[in-house]
Parts: sequence; structure tokens; C-alpha cells
Amino acid sequence: MSTETRPIASIKIGPRFRKAHRNTQALAKSIAEIGLLHPVVITPDGSLISGEGRIKACLLLGWAEIPVHVIDIKHIVRGELDENEIREPFLPSELVAIGEEVERVEGEEAKQRQGTRTDMVENCHDVDRFGKTRDKVAQRLGTSGKTYEKAKFVVNAAKANPERFGKFVEEMDETRKVDKVYVQVKGQLENDDKRKNPIVCPPGRFAIVGDPPWPIEKYRTEVNSEPPSTDGATVFFFSFFIFFRKPAN
Repeated sequence: MSTETRPIASIKIGPRFRKAHRNTQALAKSIAEIGLLHPVVITPDGSLISGEGRIKACLLLGWAEIPVHVIDIKHIVRGELDENEIREPFLPSELVAIGEEVERVEGEEAKQRQGTRTDMVENCHDVDRFGKTRDKVAQRLGTSGKTYEKAKFVVNAAKANPERFGKFVEEMDETRKVDKVYVQVKGQLENDDKRKNPIVCPPGRFAIVGDPPWPIEKYRTEVNSEPPSTDGATVFFFSFFIFFRKPAN
């Protein structure tokens, strides 16, 4: 890996990068005040791996050149770079971008090794291939497989919805902590699924019965106000315990 300065016009930005970026103006202002803290990441031939937002911000400032980290993905695939050399200079979102490129190159090389062979048969031992690949890539990036997967989850959510989840990538990069933002993004997406697929009660008459552990008259609360049908309406009773805790002083 090397760090150098290259003309912005020489950097090739592929179509896989998202077009929408959050806070480009704010990023440009920050760069003008304190400089570019994190160089963009490119391959030796000038293909962008990570940092399109920084490039856009620098263009707003009229920059013609930009600092870059040059990474040879094949060196990572072959394990020829020390994991500290990979991990330390890069933000979590950049490690995800590098990891995705490593996965792509490894996939292409695997296909080349297989070639035109027709005797390659999938077997039951390949069911955890994803986990092994994830851990293998993460190890070469100097992180754990679970951390890499969580960071990738956050980045992919931001790619799908930059306006909503882009701020979580920014927080992850600023704090270099993955778990908190992962839980927040995952929770929001799970709530979306719950709203799309609400729990629907089956037809019939329902009752909820409170049964606390002290003597008290039971109250039955009707969920619906329709009169009972004569064809055997179903009644469900849910017994539950209610506990009260004295607030802490």
C-alpha cells in the first residue's frame, strides 16, 4: 500500500457507486478548514474503491489533485499485506469497500481455477461457505468476521437509502464503532417489516384476563365490541402477572 497524490480527473469512478451523497457542502467546508483527514482509496490503475463523497467535496473546493491510498487488491487476496497495514489507515466503511472488492476478485479467481471442469459438484459441506469466506476476508482486513458483516450491513442500508441511513455510516466512521449503529439500523429495518406485515387477529371474540398474584377481582376486557355469535365464537384467555417496582431514588 502506498499514499500519494493523484489528479482527480485520473480517478475512475465505476457505476457501482451510489450517486446520492449526504452533506457534501458540509464535508467541503470541513476539508477547507482542517484538510482532508482520510485520503480516498484507489487501485493501482486508478479505479476508485472508496471516497466518492470526498472527491465531490474537493471538486467543490476547486481541487485538481487529491491524496490517495493505493491498494492492490490481489495482494490482499494473496495475504501479502500485514493486517495492521490494512486496518489502521482505513475507516469501517472503507474496509467494507475493500472487502467487497476482495470478495469480487476472489470469486473471479475461483471461477478461473474451476475453468470448464464439469466434475465440480456442490456438496453438503459448502453450506457454511459464506461464513468461511466472510471470516477469511475479515481476517485479511484485520477485523473479525462478525464486525465486518455488521459494518457491511450498515453500508448496504445506506446505499439503498442514503438520506435515511447515510448518517449512520458517518457515525460509524467518526467513532470507529460498529455495534451501536448496526443495532440502530437493524432495529429500524425490523420495525419497517413489522409495519408492512402487521399481526392480524383471527375472526371471533377475544378476551384478555389479568391474573395478578394477589387477591383481586378479575376483570375481563373485551377486545372487540361485537356481540357473541351463536355458531361457537372462539374465546382466548391470556393470563399474565403484573409486577410493580418501586422507582429508584
